[in-house]
Amino acid sequence: MIIAGDLAAPEPGHIQLLSWVFENNPQVFAGKNFLCNFEGLLYAPAVRHHTPVLYNHPDVVNVLAQNGQVTLALANNHILDLPGQFKDTIQVFRSLGISYTGASHSRDEAKRPLVIEENGKEIVIFNACWDFLLYNQKNPTNGVYVYEINERDLISTVANFHQNKPDVEIVVYLHWNFDLETLPFPLHRQLARALIDSGARIVAGTHSHCVQGG
Repeated sequence: MIIAGDLAAPEPGHIQLLSWVFENNPQVFAGKNFLCNFEGLLYAPAVRHHTPVLYNHPDVVNVLAQNGQVTLALANNHILDLPGQFKDTIQVFRSLGISYTGASHSRDEAKRPLVIEENGKEIVIFNACWDFLLYNQKNPTNGVYVYEINERDLISTVANFHQNKPDVEIVVYLHWNFDLETLPFPLHRQLARALIDSGARIVAGTHSHCVQGG
């Protein structure tokens, strides 16, 4: 599995750069699941927004779908920037066979982990967002729910899953921290360690928009 960070590609030029990465590195992506944080829904505005609204150009999913199995993590603050686009975005994902997790039209569905397969091995992905990042967003908005991090509940859920299915690899993919923070917060490190102790194989974070230390 290849785990990437945030993906926001609102302009055609961004699509070209992404396509170049895949085309020039086939040995890296071949046969691998590609997991990334999809920072914003599909949208093609006639006039560019001048407010902090993030979205992805509709063509980005075509590039992703052409380059193997893709899983898009939706538990992030920008999924609620344009909630009216959620239904259409999900329909496009389904039509292209793109898996997604972390947000849905109900709390239960947003919370439900995603199980995928790679080389005959099952991998379960838990995706959640730090609730502080949603403080200025209505949640739910237009019936769209983002799975928010609840430390005790997440640790318990991972532990129970690992106990019931010890052979399944568990990936916990969380949207947390602040922009441009070079190190994870101590509370997030503690949570990551607790999740690993509970059975998670990998705990990965997004949102910092920079490479952080462990």
